[in-house]
Amino acid sequence: FLLVAVITTGDLMRFGAGHVDLGATRAWAASLLTLSPIVALPEAVLLHLFCAELLVLYVAFSKLMHFGGFFLTFSLVKRTAP
Repeated sequence: FLLVAVITTGDLMRFGAGHVDLGATRAWAASLLTLSPIVALPEAVLLHLFCAELLVLYVAFSKLMHFGGFFLTFSLVKRTAP
């Protein structure tokens, strides 16, 4: 669902009626890096970024991360075995 939401909001920004100013988006990203954020973006961009952040959080804390832990645990057990 989150992946579809990110794709849909991205397509709405790209092909929709509202135009997203790339310069304003770059200025917003630069303001985040200088730790003085400004929220002057359209709601579509903020919704897209929110959905993308939720997707990243879900992947980071979901069962998909346990798949990588399987290989690390196996190598640790193999290394410490006498």
